[in-house]
Amino acid sequence: MLIARYFSSRLIKSHIEVAALFTAGLFIMRLMSELKRIRLGYTSADACYYVLSMLPASLAHYDAIIIGIATCLWFINLRKTQEILVVEVSGLSMLRLLVKMLPACVVIIGITTLNREWIAPKMVEYAKEERARKVSGGKLYFKDNQMWLRTNQGFLQAIIGQDAYKLRHIHYYIFNQDRLTQWVIAPSAKYINGSWRADEATKYTMIDSIQKKSKHEHVKLPLPLKPRVISWSFLKPEYLSARQIAESLAKGKKYGISERISWLLLSVRVVRPVNLMLIIATGLTILDKAVSSRFLGLSTRLVAVVAVSVIEFLIYEF
Repeated sequence: MLIARYFSSRLIKSHIEVAALFTAGLFIMRLMSELKRIRLGYTSADACYYVLSMLPASLAHYDAIIIGIATCLWFINLRKTQEILVVEVSGLSMLRLLVKMLPACVVIIGITTLNREWIAPKMVEYAKEERARKVSGGKLYFKDNQMWLRTNQGFLQAIIGQDAYKLRHIHYYIFNQDRLTQWVIAPSAKYINGSWRADEATKYTMIDSIQKKSKHEHVKLPLPLKPRVISWSFLKPEYLSARQIAESLAKGKKYGISERISWLLLSVRVVRPVNLMLIIATGLTILDKAVSSRFLGLSTRLVAVVAVSVIEFLIYEF
């Protein structure tokens, strides 16, 4: 029991070390990319804050690889100090050791799941809202992939999607001295030759308390917004929690990306903790010398463990 507790603490320490290294590396790479967007109203401090807020989601993206590398690092450290000999002499197999270390594995998977399903979605949504507000000088606001933009004449509302060159369900409200005088409704608009254009739109005009309706084709919208800003602010499916994905499936239109969310995606997210637990179990099993004669050396075993993590990562991404 004492051996299992000691090995469990070492396993948790290995995961913390690998996660810290990934965090530092991801921060540097993402910051270098984000600094390219520095402009008036969006400073280097804002870029650092945005990258820090996105780190939980970045770590959740690579959780399978982190767990696989951490398991290998744990085994290598025990092998260097010859502490693994205690396990071999006592006749304790890796499988039995894993059973005794199950509470530590549950803690690791629990923290990973908490980050992916609660911390990361909240931080990503807040970070993207703040960046959109900073980049636009406070004129642009995003919430659940719904966009609000303040223009010189009024406000424009639309839903953004995976295609940054297209807007859906557009409502444009025009005011005159704090009084609503016109509003335009268009099912969609595309970014063509530097401007946003709707193939068809319905215009409502208030004249002496009478509402006048008219239809127009090929309408140019007064929208000074580049597609790249939409791509920066779009809340992708991988940033959502399992609860948000389930709500999107139930409501059909929430987050504006229901066409990219399926029950398969929800099922994969639900069983994700089980997959990560299997990576740890498979890694310890492969690293056990007595498991299979096909794995002749330590290097081969380590490569096999990393390969299992990478394959699971690629399948999950697909």
